[in-house]
Amino acid sequence: MVTPGYVVADIGTDHGYIPIYLTKNKISPKAYAMDINKGPIDRATENIHMEELQDKIKAIQSNGMEKLKDNMVDGAIISGMGGDLIVDILSRGKNIKGINELVLSPHRRVDLVRKYLLENNWEIIDEKMLIDSGKY
Repeated sequence: MVTPGYVVADIGTDHGYIPIYLTKNKISPKAYAMDINKGPIDRATENIHMEELQDKIKAIQSNGMEKLKDNMVDGAIISGMGGDLIVDILSRGKNIKGINELVLSPHRRVDLVRKYLLENNWEIIDEKMLIDSGKY
């Protein structure tokens, strides 16, 4: 769901798999793997080096979007966490200029994310739902 050519930040990256996929498949020319904890950043860095993508992906320890600067990225991916945390991350990063696209995957409280997006002039243009391990 990432627009080809967009530089993206994967917030809460964990292993760095999303930025690796996006750059390896030439969807994104550059990406940032961001996580609040050092352990996930270390794992992401190791995976980035194993794929020899350190010239395209930078791993950054950051609480949400706090280390993003204006016009650093075109889009942000925030997935694999609850809707309340996604809304908190978006709220604290809402003044960052240049973010034109969000790819979100709340695993709980989708209603909070929808409400936040509507109240902050974001438009939902596409969505998919899937079942994984018997869960929506």
